[in-house]
Amino acid sequence: MGKAIVFCADGTWNGPGDTDQTRDGGDPKLTNVCKLFGWLQGTLDGAWGAKEMELALGPAAAPIQVAKYVHGVGDSLDVIAKVAGGAFGVGVTARVARGYTYLSRNYAAGDRIVIVGFSRGAYTARALAGMVAAQGLLRPNLASDPATKYDNAVRAWFRYRHGSDSPLICRMLDGLDEFVNIRGVFGSGDLPDDAFVPVEGIAAVAVWDTVGALGIPLYDVKGHALDLFGFADTRLSPKVALGLHAVAIDEQRKSFQPTLWDDAANVTQALFAGGHSDVGGGYAEHGLSDVPLLWFVDRLQHPDVGLAFQRAPRTPVVPDACASAHREWLKPEWQALGAAPRAFRAGMLVNDAVRQRMNAAAVQPDPPPAAAEKYAPKNLPG
Repeated sequence: MGKAIVFCADGTWNGPGDTDQTRDGGDPKLTNVCKLFGWLQGTLDGAWGAKEMELALGPAAAPIQVAKYVHGVGDSLDVIAKVAGGAFGVGVTARVARGYTYLSRNYAAGDRIVIVGFSRGAYTARALAGMVAAQGLLRPNLASDPATKYDNAVRAWFRYRHGSDSPLICRMLDGLDEFVNIRGVFGSGDLPDDAFVPVEGIAAVAVWDTVGALGIPLYDVKGHALDLFGFADTRLSPKVALGLHAVAIDEQRKSFQPTLWDDAANVTQALFAGGHSDVGGGYAEHGLSDVPLLWFVDRLQHPDVGLAFQRAPRTPVVPDACASAHREWLKPEWQALGAAPRAFRAGMLVNDAVRQRMNAAAVQPDPPPAAAEKYAPKNLPG
């Protein structure tokens, strides 16, 4: 069996300074993506808690597990987003390029790829998985030179999108490229077929509460919104052996609508109590978010995926089905943008911890001084 290669994409639009948790005085190291990364076995290269971290397990010449963590989507320090000013969701392309070059540098036939993400990092993780499944990875030499690796990754991204999107979106991609000159910044020209190596499959894509609203107001002739930077579709590639998606039941912000996968044999999507970051993590009080964290760890350490975790996590993990839930949508800045309960398709899996919470006499919502109340969500699927 080859090594495990893990790419972890974390965060919302602007990195740690713009997430729920840091706005409330919390610690960005508390997100579930970061906690899962820190729980992996391996020697950390650099300081714990940085926006970008790597680790490796085993000898340098033949590691058995390697992992990379990147926080954010449109972070101003990102080389691509910095050049393009973060316009039009270019940060998504930036993060996909980061993940794509990392996987390409490390991959060898027989390796197990695992891609993890939360929030718009989940959006990035799923877009990256679609790209890898569709066209493979770059040859390592094309993903190693700091002067050209992002150039090559962006070319690969446009090649993928042109091969998988509708003609209308392809024309818009070309027009967008002319406007912000994405490929002009990094070079021009298409990559030849022999620039890529095939990938047999992806072991797992595991995401917490995928949201993908990028604020790109483009519509087709029928008034349907078009997304130039996200998924080609919501179908998980059959090349992915396991798709895990933890979805928040109680989130109500309209700009945080979840993007679900289509039902398939390789997809497991489950509903968990709480709002967006009660599922993906980030609050100092993390009893609720530790429930889906453990759900992921349990499945990712299964021999079918084979990730190696430390006996004890780097940061505390204390799951509590009855812990406080956070209601960001009640804050004035979010109320102005609209709020409404989420709707879920019939038959979606409801995690057992939700039933435990519903059976409790009362639970404490946040923010205070809200009184403890019975948990009885009205939007559970039938």
